[in-house]
Amino acid sequence: MASIEREVENALLNVVSGIGGVNFFTSERGTARTLPSVTVQAQIGSEELVPFSGVFKTPASITYVARADTTARADFDAKFYDILEQLYRDPDLASYLTDHSNITFYVNPLFPASGLATGSFNGLHTKSKFLAVTQKANS
Repeated sequence: MASIEREVENALLNVVSGIGGVNFFTSERGTARTLPSVTVQAQIGSEELVPFSGVFKTPASITYVARADTTARADFDAKFYDILEQLYRDPDLASYLTDHSNITFYVNPLFPASGLATGSFNGLHTKSKFLAVTQKANS
């Protein structure tokens, strides 16, 4: 099994992989990324419930970046909302992630869509979606 962070990143990439016209990367790709791109980054956090429960808070972000000189803002926003729409799936995101990975996911019901950041700098459009994901390694 890959690290918990890679499991979370790969599972989230699987969620958005049906979106066309973008290149997909996990955070371990430290070199140049071909634009437009979607990068998923997860960071293992604190252990939840009780010590030795095996349940860890693992915040994750999905970032979409495209060149501002070749992508109209309206097209960029439309693609971002296509990506965002993939997070709201049937039956639910946690079940989908669990079914398509080696770990069990729980998405905090109070924060299913924890945050949204947007900006434009250095000739790039960028938006990120932050998720509150808790997961447990399957035994």
